Amino acid sequence: MGTRFFEQDIWSRKWFRELPAEWKAFYFYARCRCDNAGFWDVDFESASFQIGEKLSEADMPDSIAKDFVRFSPGRWWLPYFVAYSQGGALKETNRPQAWIIRRIKHCGQWEEWLRVSEGYRNGKPTHTETAEEGSKAQSQYSFFTKTDDWQMPQKLLDELVARFPEIDVQFQCRKASAWCMGNAAKRKTRRGMPKFITGWISRACDRAIADGTATTESEGEDWNRLQAKDEAERAKDKGAPDDE
Repeated sequence: MGTRFFEQDIWSRKWFRELPAEWKAFYFYARCRCDNAGFWDVDFESASFQIGEKLSEADMPDSIAKDFVRFSPGRWWLPYFVAYSQGGALKETNRPQAWIIRRIKHCGQWEEWLRVSEGYRNGKPTHTETAEEGSKAQSQYSFFTKTDDWQMPQKLLDELVARFPEIDVQFQCRKASAWCMGNAAKRKTRRGMPKFITGWISRACDRAIADGTATTESEGEDWNRLQAKDEAERAKDKGAPDDE
């Protein structure tokens, strides 16, 4: 029976603590079921049976999904598992590691391995650790999904605001969040949330244009001009001497 190595401090990491119990189990299941080179023959039916909970790729949390390289539909790769278990380096002179090298090259992932191994040896964050750090750049808007909460990335919010100047995007985000709260049976997966919120904003913009409530660019410019003029006048009044 083979032996697998796991990080002792995994339980203290925020991204792991926040996972639902079934996905914590899956984290270890995938590392036990992959081969020594980190390749897993994708089988969520077996994973669901062994763990005792229904699991699917669509419901997989982002912090778990980002740990895999999906280079083919039926086979995924866990490069950071290999980096951790092999100390970040592989040598042709080491017979077990020579087999891992051949396996990685055969699957066409050698360039990716060189990138991962260099980062691991230099102390750079792993996939999941990068996801945890990246979570700091989130917007204020949270949405219920089928499995847990999804925090809208600030980058996505900024892009939507730039693309849809005709409407109040942040107001629509609050409406969409309330809809997710009140419609548990219709909630989306975490993976499907960017598409959901983009579609919501796009439809809201179409409705605003159709009923004549959209804000045009010229209107926005006029408002900005008036606001700037008003601020300049207040500043002028503030600096004027008091009447005697």
